[in-house]
Amino acid sequence: MRSLICLGDSNTWGYDPRSPLGARYMLNKRWTGILKSEMRIDVINMGSNGRMIPQPGYSTEVIERLIRQKTKGEETPLWIMLGTNDILKDPESTAEEVADKMKVFIERLKESGLPVDIRLIAPVPMKQGAWADRVRFVEESQKLPELYKKLAEEEGVDFTDASQFGVKLNVDGVHYTEEGHKTFAENMMEYLV
Repeated sequence: MRSLICLGDSNTWGYDPRSPLGARYMLNKRWTGILKSEMRIDVINMGSNGRMIPQPGYSTEVIERLIRQKTKGEETPLWIMLGTNDILKDPESTAEEVADKMKVFIERLKESGLPVDIRLIAPVPMKQGAWADRVRFVEESQKLPELYKKLAEEEGVDFTDASQFGVKLNVDGVHYTEEGHKTFAENMMEYLV
């Protein structure tokens, strides 16, 4: 069975914002789980709530070790969808700074010799809501697709713009609804054919 590694934040992990205790959508309701069942592929979900773009040092080394374990030495697609929390957790950060952090991370992955085929995914932009409670968060997240596209071209990695998918967000303005997960999965399936 083919494998796919998905490195992301709470939307990759499958966080259900309706739960006050931080529960997760059922496997068959998360976009990664939908891909696994529909495409018959081993989807390795490396999503984590609150994850930001790993920076040089320990956090990057941990990610590299995990990816190395998961690939088992075989060429494996690695989908990276991060950047939302980098904006949310630092109200002064800009989309340009986030893209610069992503550039450093991707270059490090390429230098590591990991057997991965990288696809950079621009996250679904935020909308105003309980979590995205500043207009600035929304505006900066809307700039990421163009910046990430340019970065992917410069680094020679694949690119997907999830802002084009029409993914429905929960009232918090950040997390996908169940329908949003389904829409996201359906759009990503074309990259697995």
